[in-house]
Amino acid sequence: MKKILFAVWILCLIFLSGCGKKENNDYSAEADNDSNVIFKNTEYNPDTDYQFFSSNYSEVTASDSIYYFRNYEFVYYWDKKSGQSGALCAKPDCSHDSESCDAYIGFAGNLTYNDGSLYYLEIDEDDASGSFKYTLHSRLPDGSVDKEISELMSSSNELPVIPETMIHRGYLYYVIYDGTMENSTSRLCRVPLDGSEDSKELFAYKGVDADIYQLKGYGDGVMFIVSEAADKDLEKHIFNIYYYDTASGQTELVVDDTRGDYVVINDKVYYTMPDAVYCYDVFAKNKEKFYETNALVYMSYDGVNLYLDDSYSKMIDDKENEGNTITVLSLDGEIIDSINNDNSQEFCFGDSEYLILGYDEDFKLLDKKYIGKDKTEWITWEIPHLWENMQ
Repeated sequence: MKKILFAVWILCLIFLSGCGKKENNDYSAEADNDSNVIFKNTEYNPDTDYQFFSSNYSEVTASDSIYYFRNYEFVYYWDKKSGQSGALCAKPDCSHDSESCDAYIGFAGNLTYNDGSLYYLEIDEDDASGSFKYTLHSRLPDGSVDKEISELMSSSNELPVIPETMIHRGYLYYVIYDGTMENSTSRLCRVPLDGSEDSKELFAYKGVDADIYQLKGYGDGVMFIVSEAADKDLEKHIFNIYYYDTASGQTELVVDDTRGDYVVINDKVYYTMPDAVYCYDVFAKNKEKFYETNALVYMSYDGVNLYLDDSYSKMIDDKENEGNTITVLSLDGEIIDSINNDNSQEFCFGDSEYLILGYDEDFKLLDKKYIGKDKTEWITWEIPHLWENMQ
C-alpha cells in the first residue's frame, strides 16, 4: 500500500508538464506574485510541530528516543539508545500474531508521533454505500490504549486511497478529493487532535485534475502545493506553492511555476526545478539559484543540513536499478557529503539524528554524526514479518 501511495504522489510531480497562468477560479486564493505572506511564530518545537521526514506518505515517525514504523497491519519500534527493536507491544507473553496484539492496527496508515502520542488513520468500508471512511485514532507511545478521536470528512473516492495528512501544532491537516479528473476539487481540511471540534474545510481548489499535496507545517500555518492541468488534454500542468495562515484564515500564493518538492527554512522556500534548486526569500521577495542539479530531486531539512535525493529522476529515466544518491548540503550551498544507495531501497531522510534507508523490508540507519566524515557505519533494524503469521 505504501508504495502505491508514494507512486500516486510521484505522478503529481511529473516535470515533463509545462506551466501556465491560472484562470479565474471561484475556489482559488488571492494569487499574485507580490505575496503578502507574513510567517509568525516560526521557532521550531519538536514536540508539537510537523516532523520533517521524506514525505507525507512516510510510515516512519519518531519520539525523542524511539523510531516507529508501520508495515502492513503492525507497528514496530527501534530504540535509539539501546538498539532494541520489535513489535510495539508491551503485553507479557504476547505472540504478536493476532488482532489482540497492541502492535496490530489493521488496515490503517499515516502513522505519526506528536506530543506524547501516536496517531494513525483507520480505514473502513461502508457496506451500505460502498465508500470508505477514515477515522483518526491515538495510542500511547507503548502501543496501548487505543482511542478513537474523530471521523474525517468523506470524499467521492471509490478506492481506499489513504489521504495525505500532516500533524502540526494540535491539528491533523488532510486532503480529500471529489469529482472526476476532468472536473475535480481538492479540499484542505483539519481536525483538532483532542477531538474537541469536527473537521473544518480550510481551502478548496477546483479545476482539471486539481490536487493539493505536500503539506508542511511552518510557523502558525501550513504550506502546500496546488497542481492542475492547464487544459483538458492533461499534457501540461501548473504547480504552485501556497500558504494557509491559521490566524487570519487567508491563503496566499507564495511561489508559482514550481515542479517538485520544497522545504521552508528561515522564511525562505527552497524548491526544485528540472535544472536546479532555487531559493525564494518570502520577505525580500527575490529568487536565486541555490544549487544546480540538472534533475528534479526530493528534499528534506533536518534543522542543520539540506538533503537532496535523486531517486525521482532515476525513476523518470528508468534507471532505478542503478540506485540513488543523497547529496548533503549546508545552507551556504556547500557539499558536505554524498551518500550512495546501490540496492535501490528508499531513503527516509529522518530527523536530526539518523538517516534511514529502506521501507518494506529491513531498515538501515546511519548516525548523522558520521555525515561528512570518512567513517560510515550503518545499523540494521530488522522488521519481523508478523502479518505472515496472522491467526
